[in-house]
Amino acid sequence: ETSNSFRKVPDLVGHCLHAHKVIEQKMIRNEEEFVAWDKLEYNDNGDLVKFVFLNENGELESQDDHFPAVNGMDTGYKHTSAKDSYVREHRYEFDENNLWVNHVNLLDGVPKYIYERKFGYYFEL
Repeated sequence: ETSNSFRKVPDLVGHCLHAHKVIEQKMIRNEEEFVAWDKLEYNDNGDLVKFVFLNENGELESQDDHFPAVNGMDTGYKHTSAKDSYVREHRYEFDENNLWVNHVNLLDGVPKYIYERKFGYYFEL
């Protein structure tokens, strides 16, 4: 299913869909104020590979090139713009049931946030 027209939603967003994924969205507040314009690209598996941010004239503001997902989890992206560029990564460790138990969020290779969680599994006999 493809739709090339923007659908107006009161106060905020219009978007263009392809195969049930948003591939372009333009956000306007109060019918006049530009908020954001984004274009998204996906691979054949439906994973997000590129997120492009545009200004109100449709010119490139910045771009996020996403890394391949692991176990369905986002692993990060490389951000590039005229103002800055950086790499944000997400590294995971999984338990025997394939649930993440450790998540490290890195910025340019430096750990910024570390999340740990534990699960208790109960089995009926």
